[in-house]
Amino acid sequence: MAEPPERDPFPEFRLDSDAGATFVLESKGKWWHAGFHLTTAIVGPTILTLPYAFRGLGWGLGFLCLTVLGCVTFYSYYLMSKVLEHCEKAGRRHIRFRELAADVLGSGWMFYFVIFIQTAINTGVGIGAILLAGECLKIMYENLSPNGSLKLYEFIAMVTVVMIVLSQLPSFHSLRHINFASLLCLGYTFLMVGACINAGLSKNAPPRDYSLEPSGSSRVFSAFTSISIIAAIFGNGILPEIQATLAPPATGKMVKGLLMCYTVALLTFYSAAVSGYWVFGNNSNSNILKSLMPDEGPSLAPTIVLGLAVVFVLLQLLAIGLLTIFIKSKQFPMNLLLLVHQYPRKNSDKILNGFGPEFRQLSASIRTRSTPIQDEEMLEKLMDHELVLRLEGKHTSSPIIVTVGNRTNGCYIASRNNKQASQ
Repeated sequence: MAEPPERDPFPEFRLDSDAGATFVLESKGKWWHAGFHLTTAIVGPTILTLPYAFRGLGWGLGFLCLTVLGCVTFYSYYLMSKVLEHCEKAGRRHIRFRELAADVLGSGWMFYFVIFIQTAINTGVGIGAILLAGECLKIMYENLSPNGSLKLYEFIAMVTVVMIVLSQLPSFHSLRHINFASLLCLGYTFLMVGACINAGLSKNAPPRDYSLEPSGSSRVFSAFTSISIIAAIFGNGILPEIQATLAPPATGKMVKGLLMCYTVALLTFYSAAVSGYWVFGNNSNSNILKSLMPDEGPSLAPTIVLGLAVVFVLLQLLAIGLLTIFIKSKQFPMNLLLLVHQYPRKNSDKILNGFGPEFRQLSASIRTRSTPIQDEEMLEKLMDHELVLRLEGKHTSSPIIVTVGNRTNGCYIASRNNKQASQ
């Protein structure tokens, strides 16, 4: 692993964003909160496309690709979690992919490269979630009112308004209750599995054909399309942000969250892929719900079952869209909030070092002292630090606040608007 650069390659950017993002990504969560966030980010309504992915691979290759990609992504997320833990123990806490890339790869340009990639992915996921949620609302509306006048764009506007309202939550940690809706994937998956089994055993069961494309080139293109679908389903572009919500120490908590997430994935991915492909074969639609509700002929499942599945899909899409929108829109608040509590004073240098390059010089001076720094002295050093003084000139809408404390001596708070410290 490359050593972190001594000088910050993007100081002006980090001044406004690091401390603010630390506030947004509150470190209060338990391991099951991380599990909810991960399940929301990975196990989504895209699993309804798995029968379509199996159509281009067949039974054998379909199972193989689903299993291999699941193992590879789990191991990669596990390694990333360990790297984040290692960096945090070394005094370099990273709460976003971009900072981790700049540290590990030792190059300032990687910071901006990762910004571009992550923003593109989160933008695509956010837009896709809004569009799919609007389509789900339209499906419900057409079933309830076949001659209704509302159009798709009106449902998309409704979903967008809901997203805007929910995105006003104060912190990423506040989403833990909303992300509990991620477990709704179990609901609509099992409803879909039951509907597929019912359709496969009914007298109106569709003909089944599991053969692949006759042309060699078409078979290759279909296989790569299917592999890309499966790989995208396992994708997660916000793992560092999720780990940053865990209360310290984070060691082991993220692994438990990953195990929770992949347990849900194991139950949903395989059941959805097997049941849908078993019933429809190479006639599987890109959305298995549409296969169960063909344009011609009767529905292959009870309307109430499909309607409930659509409601579950809609609720989880709101959580997914909110997760990605929150990451994009809440990263740059102007106020500076530094929380250094519940740590013994002898570790003050490591805590300060974790705030980034701006505090490393101050951290080094504390580390060379023969006696531990007192809370009042550390507070004064922070309030007079160049970072705070430079931020003061940016006319922030809220006061610059610094908090220093430990388990035994309470908490000292100072504000640039009120220089007296209080205990």
